[in-house]
Amino acid sequence: MLNYNYISLYNEINIFCLIVLIIIDVRARHEGASTKLTNAHTRAIIATCVFVASDALWVNVNENFLPKSAFWLMALKSIYFFSTTFMCYCWFLYFEMKQGAAHEHTKRIKLRASALVVLHLVLLVANVFQGFFFYVDDSLVYHRGPLFAAQYLLSYSYVIMCCGFSFVRAFKEENYANREQYLTLALFPVPPAICGVIQYFNSDLPCACCGMTISALIMYLNSFAQLVSRDPLTGLNNRRQMLHDIDAALATHGNAGSLWLMMCDLDHFKEINDRLGHAAGDHALEICGTALKRAARTASGRASIYRFGGDEFVMLIPTSSQKEIEAIRDNIRASLDQECKRDGSGLALQISLGYAPNVEKSTTRSLLKQADAAMYNDKQARRAARK
Repeated sequence: MLNYNYISLYNEINIFCLIVLIIIDVRARHEGASTKLTNAHTRAIIATCVFVASDALWVNVNENFLPKSAFWLMALKSIYFFSTTFMCYCWFLYFEMKQGAAHEHTKRIKLRASALVVLHLVLLVANVFQGFFFYVDDSLVYHRGPLFAAQYLLSYSYVIMCCGFSFVRAFKEENYANREQYLTLALFPVPPAICGVIQYFNSDLPCACCGMTISALIMYLNSFAQLVSRDPLTGLNNRRQMLHDIDAALATHGNAGSLWLMMCDLDHFKEINDRLGHAAGDHALEICGTALKRAARTASGRASIYRFGGDEFVMLIPTSSQKEIEAIRDNIRASLDQECKRDGSGLALQISLGYAPNVEKSTTRSLLKQADAAMYNDKQARRAARK
């Protein structure tokens, strides 16, 4: 007997997931250049759509909504499980590229990781004759085989590698400044993994497709937020976000001296561009951004960092202690020295710093002006000291 309500609900959920996934990919391609990373994202989305569609089709056949036969039950279930592994493989490669893995490293990983996909495909072909994963009896009833769970181990191997690689990279010294990004990527597989486990124990629920769609949507929204509020070169907040945050901070920190704004400017930046080229100048800005992120972590509160423009940066620090501000200033210079030595490019960067606290009638413009004046005085004093 057909259960129209169940089939309708199952189809609606899967169709909704397909629509969301397609929209995500269309928007992602529209907002970004046609790069290898964008193409890898599209492949992962297409594999996810095949995964969702094959799941829905199998349920429709199994519930007699579409013509039922042993061939279609086995074919669709085989496509479903193979697309699960291939989908995980595609997302794994996408994250490797997104985390900045070198091209040669990505090629090696791609070749080695594909072994699980090929193995699963071979085993699924053998399963048609042996039924060790799943089979359909003469009454057209689907059964799980003795090695059914092994398929999840094949797919989840990519999930484990994805999480593991991201966590390891997050806590490497050279990735200190981008730790938050790596941890976000490490958590991407969690919703699909949880939903996959739920569907393993209750196959009537379309949980896996929902988990994948939720994760893909979260990743897209996170990328979109970065696109709007982040400087693409340094990964820091941009000027637009800075103006918004200073306004909000001044509204909540009413007490004078409870909020400090520090302005930073790289010394001799024009000379670096003129002498070594703009690529070296961009690299100098990246080194500075990394040093600022490291120094900001020493603040007692949550310090926010922004690229103001050119070679100028701003740090917004919620504190009432001038001693803490002076300590952060010293940490910035020490961190910049450490990053230059660790980078090994030969750049020896120096930075001018100025800071100012909020007063009773501070505005965003007045606070920036005071910090800029203090930075200019610091630059002049350091020039005079070198003479």
